[in-house]
Amino acid sequence: AVMIIGVLSFACLVWYHSEKMFGDAPPAIKSARTRSGLSGMKKEVVDIEQAMTSILANHQGVSKAATIAKQAVRQQHDVRSKYKATAIFVIKQPGTNLHLAMRNAAKKSFVREIVVLHDMSKATDHYGNIVKEWKDAPSDMYGKPVKYVKSIDSLQELHKFYACANHVRKESNVCYYQAATRDTEGYLESLWATFLRAPELLVTAAGATTFYNDLELAFREDSFGIDTAFAYLNAGAFFSKEHATNFVRRIDGLVGEDLDVESEFDTYKSAADVFFSLWLNKPPMELANDIIPYKRQIDEPKVYERNAFARRALQKEAHVLALKLLL
Repeated sequence: AVMIIGVLSFACLVWYHSEKMFGDAPPAIKSARTRSGLSGMKKEVVDIEQAMTSILANHQGVSKAATIAKQAVRQQHDVRSKYKATAIFVIKQPGTNLHLAMRNAAKKSFVREIVVLHDMSKATDHYGNIVKEWKDAPSDMYGKPVKYVKSIDSLQELHKFYACANHVRKESNVCYYQAATRDTEGYLESLWATFLRAPELLVTAAGATTFYNDLELAFREDSFGIDTAFAYLNAGAFFSKEHATNFVRRIDGLVGEDLDVESEFDTYKSAADVFFSLWLNKPPMELANDIIPYKRQIDEPKVYERNAFARRALQKEAHVLALKLLL
């Protein structure tokens, strides 16, 4: 802005003196005017240069803006260096979908490790196929170490949190989870950038229908200090390793002390995502996206919102037990 003002001022001076130098006058007078005009113009140009030099030397606006920009870049670098993520996949059977999901995660610079937890608590999967050990599990993918863990514990949806608390390397302080059937390539970077803005929150992706349903299930009760909501994790979620560790510790405490009947623990296992997001007692951040599966059947819609109604029924049943976790 200072340079522009200076250039405009200089142009006005040139125009002003050109009238003096080249206006109608006798040759002798014009020559005298020319000499006096040139000498006067030189002096004024020097004065302008000195004034601009003084302004630039004392003006703090440009240097302050540069300082702020450098600080912002430095802060962003520090934040990205502080948080290191491990991607977690819980599977019944390995396959093409798992390979695609692992490859997508391994390509991201912020993912430093991949943990594949093989749920072998039952002899067969949902389709009646025998669950076998993954013999040729990779040890690394795109330079990222892959840790294959077998589990015979019947933890259902709790597996992801136990994997984060117990099987992630010490250097990682953030866990990323997604179901192996979800294609998160289109929004994984945005999900990570959102997490960096608020690393104390649970940050997830959800379809539009699920997003609005989750908003309806949010609740607040000031007398108990409750301000929380449910978030859907299967389509991609970042959460703190510390939060997962504390949650697992709380669940273990419930098993030994507070649970009245075994059926309550079964509900905790099947609705662990509900309990975790509510137990944090912080409204999560959900990004509404088109959730697309890796492998679509002919009659399956492109946007992936399968089992939404069954999950909502489970949420309502689990809300009462979730209050026990909060209180």
